[in-house]
Amino acid sequence: MSGWTKIKWDEAMLAAARRGLVKAGIIIEGQAVRLCPVDTGRLKGSITYATNSAGSRPSGGAGADDGVSSPGDDYTLHVGTNVDYAPYVEYGTRRSPTGQPYLRPALDIQKVNVETAYAQEISKELQRRAR
Repeated sequence: MSGWTKIKWDEAMLAAARRGLVKAGIIIEGQAVRLCPVDTGRLKGSITYATNSAGSRPSGGAGADDGVSSPGDDYTLHVGTNVDYAPYVEYGTRRSPTGQPYLRPALDIQKVNVETAYAQEISKELQRRAR
């Protein structure tokens, strides 16, 4: 990598980060959907991921505005929902203090897979550009 400039390095890492975040988003979103409790289906259908360059869309009974918004930078991933009652399901209320967590457990369950997918994208990009 002796011939690499800062610009080439930045380009490589940005390309790898974008692909890694998309893969991470798909993995976490899929697990959260599998764990999400269902009443009407709106919450489950609203679980989406968003990066600055890609993302998924709400489905099922969810509205177009129920998904998460895109982050403001290239190195952030949002996974979740904008449904107003989602925090009450995740964290509980006074009447139901334990909640029915689905987002945090999704990340916990898939942490190793997310880290592996992200690292693979960085490795692939470095190998591709080293040729």
